[in-house]
Amino acid sequence: MKNVKLIAATFVLAFVMTACSGENNERPQESSTESEQPQESSSYESAAESAAQSETNGDWREFQKTAEIDETVLVDESDIRITAEGIEYTDYSMEIPLLIENNSQKNLSFVSNSIGYSCNSVNGYMIADGYMYCDVAAGKKSNEKISISYDSLRLCGIFEIADIEIGFDISDEDHNEIYRGTGQIKTDLAEQYDYQRPSYRETIISEAAQDYFGYTMSYFSEEELLDQNGIKILSSGLIEDNDGENVLFLEVKNTTEQPIVVTTSNISLNGLGIYSFNWSSATINPGKTEVMDLELAAILDDSFWETTVRM
Repeated sequence: MKNVKLIAATFVLAFVMTACSGENNERPQESSTESEQPQESSSYESAAESAAQSETNGDWREFQKTAEIDETVLVDESDIRITAEGIEYTDYSMEIPLLIENNSQKNLSFVSNSIGYSCNSVNGYMIADGYMYCDVAAGKKSNEKISISYDSLRLCGIFEIADIEIGFDISDEDHNEIYRGTGQIKTDLAEQYDYQRPSYRETIISEAAQDYFGYTMSYFSEEELLDQNGIKILSSGLIEDNDGENVLFLEVKNTTEQPIVVTTSNISLNGLGIYSFNWSSATINPGKTEVMDLELAAILDDSFWETTVRM
């Protein structure tokens, strides 16, 4: 029954927001936090009603494999050209075939979605999927693919593709950075796609999602926990998975015009500091949303459980 006791617990996390390297390294101005916050009860009901409507319509589980794209150039500089040649659908994932052309005089390494640079997104949500690595010799070409699983998309409430952003980290044999940035692909559904719909919130609380992914929603709130320096925490939720482990989910949005690295640290539970160092971090592209997850069992040593739940 750990999860029942944790619902009443108070979590305190310090968020450190830093701008990624690039042309604009200025820290965004702090935004006002005096605006009226949404009421938790009405927001929750709205999301719940939308989730129930989606389940009634029967569109929850089935991923729509209809979106198409035109050939799109994602990178074209420093004698490098990366082209998305189309979109393909398998039984388990969406794939983007890439033509990588190294017209430089150096052998280069191309990386996407690595631990050091994870900047892929779909329909406005950062996606921890789509890993690619390849070496391309000087003057040569290579055919590669970016693959993103349907389940990683479904968890964010994504059931069709409107747009995709792919981040590339390109370096030479001496590990000198040649290029780092993202390229966007828009499908034929982009113009009609509803980006304002809270698709993640609808999905995470739905009974269909809980049954499919194997978890129980212990607590959920759309109360805005943070609005500072262009970073907003739009919702928070606590789930218990099939193994009895508790995971805290935070929906974090970057409303600035530059990539931001958000780091969690100084974590407290029921007034007791349980982790004082940096625990996790995520890069969030401009205008995009990241669903950060904190596995509480990993953060909190077993010896502290009895102490924290009694406080």
